[in-house]
Amino acid sequence: VPRNLKPIKKRPAAGSTGTTVIDPKLVEGALVNHTRFGRGKVLKIEGQGSDRKAEIQFEQGAVKKLLLRFAKLEVIS
Repeated sequence: VPRNLKPIKKRPAAGSTGTTVIDPKLVEGALVNHTRFGRGKVLKIEGQGSDRKAEIQFEQGAVKKLLLRFAKLEVIS
């Protein structure tokens, strides 16, 4: 490795605070809407912090486990 190179310091992405905010209304039994999978019902929520996952049964019958920090879910009721 050449001496004139310096290590790159990683910075958080713009607008990122390092914390994930999850809707407090997102509980087991809640009805949700997902942009790709449509409407569904939350069957189970597991995990802590940024590793929280929800198991959701969607109207077309598919059951999906979604990582909540990435899932674009809207709580309907």
